[in-house]
Amino acid sequence: MGGTGVPGTGSSRQQDRGVRGGARASGAWPVSTYVAVALALLLLFTALGLGIAYQDNAQRARENATAELSNDAEVAAWTITQSVVSARAQVEAVAANPGAATVLDDPAGCLLPPPGASILSEARLSVVSRTGDVVCTSQPGGATDAAGLHAGSAWLGQTLGTATTQVLWGAQDPVTGGPAIVVARAFAPDDADGRAAAVLFLDVRAAAEDLASVLGLGPDAAVGIVDRATGQVVSASGPAAQALVGAVVDPSRTTGETSEPDGVGRLFASADVETAGWRVYRGVETATVVADARQTLSTFVLLGSLALLAIVVLGWLAQRRVARPLRALTGAVTGARTAGSAADARVDVTGPAELRQLAREFNALLDIRAGHEARLAHQATHDRLTGLPNKDLLRERLARALDPAGDGVGTRAGTGSRVSVLCVGINRFQTISDSLGHDGADRVLVEASARLSSVLRPGDLLVREGGHDFMVLGRDLTVDGAVVLAQRLLAALAEPVGVGSAGIVLTAAIGIAPQDHDSAPERLLREADTAMGRARELGIDWAVFDASMQRRATRYLETEQALRRALTCDELVVHYQPLVDVASGRITGAEALVRWMHPTRGLVAPLEFVPVAEETGLIAAVGEAVLRGACAQAAQWRTDGHPLRISVNVSGAQLQDGTFVPLVADVLRATGLPADRLCLEVTESTLVRWATNGRESLDRLRATGVLLSIDDFGTGYSSLSYLQDLPMTELKIDRSFIARLARDARDLHLVEAVLGMARALGLTVVAEGVENADQHAILRGLGCDRAQGFLFAAPQTAAAFGRLLRDSDSRPDLEPTRA
Repeated sequence: MGGTGVPGTGSSRQQDRGVRGGARASGAWPVSTYVAVALALLLLFTALGLGIAYQDNAQRARENATAELSNDAEVAAWTITQSVVSARAQVEAVAANPGAATVLDDPAGCLLPPPGASILSEARLSVVSRTGDVVCTSQPGGATDAAGLHAGSAWLGQTLGTATTQVLWGAQDPVTGGPAIVVARAFAPDDADGRAAAVLFLDVRAAAEDLASVLGLGPDAAVGIVDRATGQVVSASGPAAQALVGAVVDPSRTTGETSEPDGVGRLFASADVETAGWRVYRGVETATVVADARQTLSTFVLLGSLALLAIVVLGWLAQRRVARPLRALTGAVTGARTAGSAADARVDVTGPAELRQLAREFNALLDIRAGHEARLAHQATHDRLTGLPNKDLLRERLARALDPAGDGVGTRAGTGSRVSVLCVGINRFQTISDSLGHDGADRVLVEASARLSSVLRPGDLLVREGGHDFMVLGRDLTVDGAVVLAQRLLAALAEPVGVGSAGIVLTAAIGIAPQDHDSAPERLLREADTAMGRARELGIDWAVFDASMQRRATRYLETEQALRRALTCDELVVHYQPLVDVASGRITGAEALVRWMHPTRGLVAPLEFVPVAEETGLIAAVGEAVLRGACAQAAQWRTDGHPLRISVNVSGAQLQDGTFVPLVADVLRATGLPADRLCLEVTESTLVRWATNGRESLDRLRATGVLLSIDDFGTGYSSLSYLQDLPMTELKIDRSFIARLARDARDLHLVEAVLGMARALGLTVVAEGVENADQHAILRGLGCDRAQGFLFAAPQTAAAFGRLLRDSDSRPDLEPTRA
């Protein structure tokens, strides 16, 4: 027996290159790449962090600015309200002053004091006559130029018509031409004709500037006054904000951020002026609010950039420190592997302490890997249980042996030396396994392999093919030498194996496949297996392969394939042979016999395809087809007035199938055939083999009313106990006894004994194979119940059998024929 070596260094180098290439493809990057990725991730997270920090700072700045703006707006609104209150007090004081009446008579040189206690700079106090003349004012020169200035003014008419102080928020100032807050009160001099009014004009357009000054705002801040009813800006502070005067904004927005109406982004807040239809807006440019946050961001970006630069430099230095020695080590390993043998792959333990430790660990890994590879190589070519080579190694050795150009031992000219393959199959191994269990069966296989190995010649190779089969590759072995080797193998197995409570004697069937001029490895293996199967089929110890075995195997395979097609193409037909009452000669039943009408081979004999069906498991499908067809035909004959009993053969595989009993019930229900009109025939050998496993099926079938018959009685093992234990209703005496009935007294006595035993057990007896009148007469004299055979009719189609039934109606009994 040959050993196996470790893989060559060439394949190792290819494997290493594949591993390294696969590692690179799967993402095993160099250290520099990892450093670069780490730096990129650091930069990304830093940028994200700065962005988040900036957004957070900017949001807080906006919130603080909005709160401050709201406070300023409230202060501005309160300031306007207080200015109006102050103006009311001044106007009422002028109106109540007795000296105001003299002004109406002599306005020359009249000058009122400027308004006081008001934060609004553009305020003007005047006394206006009922005709609209300014008779006195707080502005120098105003009296001489104000004749009829307020004639027809709405505020004047409204004021003169009431005795209370009037505040008009949306009046027009004729002096400035702009909007103003007018605070006026009428008074009536004692000697005057009619009434006059004291009035204070507060310039709205200048109010926003005054409010900005009061609030101490810078040039980038803005204060605006908006008419809530129209949304129009009536006053705004600052040079840039002056452009907003007259623009219309959304009056429903009281706080937030906007770029209306000039496109400049601003944060704003507002407050309503009490008792007025105005709203004061306080705003500031957004850029100003977030300037500090941006400055902070810039500072962080600068510091982060410096830190990142430092990290990059440190990472580069670290990469050089770590990666360069590793690359040197990798280069050394690669160079060692490409240099030659596996031993050269080891790395010299030199250099710094860290690299020396790495080299030692690397060499240790190489040793472990070499051990794993050796074990895997052995497992790939050897059987794990027995340690024998497996079929893969056998194919390799056989190919080398058959190659005359190689180092094998194929046929050598002038010597006639050949190789032969022997296939050794242990018999009844399933029974051994069932009895001993898997562990015991494994011990038997190990012992068998040791015994077979002990009788081999030097140079022969024993292989475990799998299961309980072995193969032997014999070198320089003729056919006669192969037979001698087979006999030695059989003798080695013959000694009892000490497993279990008692020794087990092993037998085997051996197939021998000698090399011929055009043998190929797979062909020799197949031929040895075929020869072993033939030896087992014939019940002999060994068989040498010949061409007829191959033809038979091919024929078997072709039959199996054709039978599968026949089941789908309805090529199977049922013929019927009558069962005749021996005493009266009348037809009482029929046996359904399957026939195969092959499209090219014609009628195929049952003996040719039924064994194939049983071995391949197709017998269940064949049996179902026959059962359905026979029951349907019997039901039809019953409808036609012929209540025959139909007999159908059943195999052991069907009895073991848990679906068979429901199938029978389903067929009877579908066809309408009574259960007592169906008789299922089971051969005696099947009963002996499957009685234990099939007993439940037999009991369930009999419980449905179906009749059960023992077929071919007398050809198998003794069945006397089964006649009493099993629920059988009929037995059929095999034709071999009936054939010699008239010539051999012993057969006559046997048949007579069977009939007596059957009567005692209440069984009906059917004689098979009745072919002449003498046999018929003897059976009648013995009191046999029924008979079947060519004397009465050959198996025939359903149509022919129907005609036979119609003919029998016109005769008292069935006339025997010689068909």
